[in-house]
Amino acid sequence: MSSNKSDGGFDSDPEKGHDASSPSTAQVPGRVDVDSAHYGVKAVEAANKLYGKYAKWALFISLGLAAYIYSLDGTTTYFYLAYGTSNFDRHSFLSTIQVAQAIIVAVGKPVIAKVADIRSRGLSFVLVIIFYVVGYIVIASAENVETIAGGIILYAV
Repeated sequence: MSSNKSDGGFDSDPEKGHDASSPSTAQVPGRVDVDSAHYGVKAVEAANKLYGKYAKWALFISLGLAAYIYSLDGTTTYFYLAYGTSNFDRHSFLSTIQVAQAIIVAVGKPVIAKVADIRSRGLSFVLVIIFYVVGYIVIASAENVETIAGGIILYAV
């Protein structure tokens, strides 16, 4: 039986002096072969070398604060939306706005994920923040319920 890679066999590597089936550097736990490592693995290893213990703590604390603020934003926006539609005597429009917001959020997530894959996560983060801020500016400066709905749609992206 011939030993070739297409039929699942292993070839010997005469330069390394061992059989390809024996453990290499990439297969040893805790070690990553630099040549075969993915870009993400290399980036994480470089970040671990660059940043110290305090930078990691700052990162985790800022992530926790961001999650708290996002949660607070979700609950307060819901209540202020009800107040805003009621203030313009269009409280019945509230459910329409919320359904449109839910659809935009559901449809927008795969699009943002694709942008993050094609471009970068940083660019997609900046785009999301821009839509978020512009949406809140539109909501804050709204003089009718339709403008509030437009701001909610921008905010939902």
